[in-house]
Amino acid sequence: MAHVTHRFNVYKWKKEEEAEKEKKIEKLQEELQELHRSVLDQDRRILAIEKENAGLTKQVTMLQRIILDQAEETEAKEK
Repeated sequence: MAHVTHRFNVYKWKKEEEAEKEKKIEKLQEELQELHRSVLDQDRRILAIEKENAGLTKQVTMLQRIILDQAEETEAKEK
């Protein structure tokens, strides 16, 4: 009888271990999905920042041209 009880306990322990492993797998999959969502969110933020940066660069270039034009006009008037 002890042998049967031992085999049953071993079977029970293995099932418990499998259940724990499944829970860990599910938890890790959830964490992975959350990280994936976070990466996608960060990617969207980066794209928005790059777009804003491109617009600001364009504005700076335009302002530099205006300043150069004004400097040339001032220099021409002084001559």
